[in-house]
Amino acid sequence: MISVGNYSFPDNTTMLHVHEIEAKSKVRKEIRIQSLISRHNESALLNDLSSLRAAMESFDRQLATLSLSPGKYVCGRKRSFQIIPYPAEALAWIDLLILTNDRYERSVILHRHETEILAGRAVFPLFNRGNWLAPLRMTVIPANDISAIHVQTETSEFTLSTPITEGQIAIIDAENRSVLVGNNNAYSAGNEEFPFLQAGSNHLTISIEPSTVTAQCKIEYRDVWI
Repeated sequence: MISVGNYSFPDNTTMLHVHEIEAKSKVRKEIRIQSLISRHNESALLNDLSSLRAAMESFDRQLATLSLSPGKYVCGRKRSFQIIPYPAEALAWIDLLILTNDRYERSVILHRHETEILAGRAVFPLFNRGNWLAPLRMTVIPANDISAIHVQTETSEFTLSTPITEGQIAIIDAENRSVLVGNNNAYSAGNEEFPFLQAGSNHLTISIEPSTVTAQCKIEYRDVWI
């Protein structure tokens, strides 16, 4: 079932065309949805079209997502959106063209794992159900001052070398390639090897310096498909 936000297109009268293009120096997907919508009467049709317009407005504002298959979604913006109504027959023809933000589909499920880093080290067994690298978002809150955080996956070794004082929150976001310590941008203190999970089983190792300090750590990620 193809859906935008809370609006679902009819399965038996909807056609989907997807291909990859390069736009703004990035590979994205161009998605065309063509659908014939039929309702019992004109009033029901107009209500349905109103719901579709509202869903597309939310999608353009990045408040809703597009799902092409169950459990997965993409984000983007519309390139064109045409509605041709036939109110006398309670029908409408929809022609929608969307450009995604990137070429990936993500899981609607956000995986969350939390643990305490003891003796300077913690290991997470994680699983990416997708077929592509899944970016991690990590939050570390040390109980005392630390000088560095090391994150190792099967595909990367990320190091953040900057003082993080007791109570400060360090956020490492591979999706957006950003690093925050407190409210400050600490991107330059990292080595740019942001942590990603390969498809399938992974072991994520997090260590802090000095090793005598404890810290709370939270991991978040979504499965990714290409």
